[in-house]
Order: sequence, then structure tokens, then C-alpha cells
Amino acid sequence: MREINQKRLRYFHEVLVHGSIRGAADSLNTAPSVITRQVALLEEELGLILFERQARGVAPTEAAFHVLEYWKGCQAHQEQLTEKLRAVESMDAGSVRIVASEGLALDVTGK
Repeated sequence: MREINQKRLRYFHEVLVHGSIRGAADSLNTAPSVITRQVALLEEELGLILFERQARGVAPTEAAFHVLEYWKGCQAHQEQLTEKLRAVESMDAGSVRIVASEGLALDVTGK
């Protein structure tokens, strides 16, 4: 399987949370057609239907819950990485390497 597009996963998650394309579009301040297209492309990438379209919104399929679990894992890993990088940047974590070398010392007195 190819790498899953993270932007499409975000759109997928918003549709799942809001239960509709319109709700996701409003939340993301974008057109419903954009959400529909991105979810369709994600479904195409995965080769699975993620939502059953209904008269009033959408219903997630079993596959959608597996994708949701994957998305949550991605979010958790991203948060861990962000926290670790913040700790290194603030020097709360990490290591400092001090390197010293033996060099030629000249006698400054001229002897």
C-alpha cells in the first residue's frame, strides 16, 4: 500500500466527527465538493468504502474505524515528536557533546 495522504486523513476525520460532508466543510472552512473529492480519493487509495452515504449525512463503515485508529496513532506519534523536539530545543532533554583535542602549545615567554 502507498503512503496515506495526511490531508485526506484530516478531511476523513472531520467527516467522521461531524457525521456529514457539510459539517466537515463548515469546520474546515472549505467547500463540500473539496471534502467529497478528498474522501473519494482516500477511498480510492485504500480500495475501500469508508462512508455509506445517507439522506442526512454519512455513516462510517467498519473500514472507517480501522482508518480512525490509524489516524489517532499518527496524531499521537506527531504529538510525541513535537514534545521531544520542544524538549531538545529548550535544553530540557538531549545531550551536549564537548570535544577537546590535544594541540600544540607554544611557550609565550619565548623560551
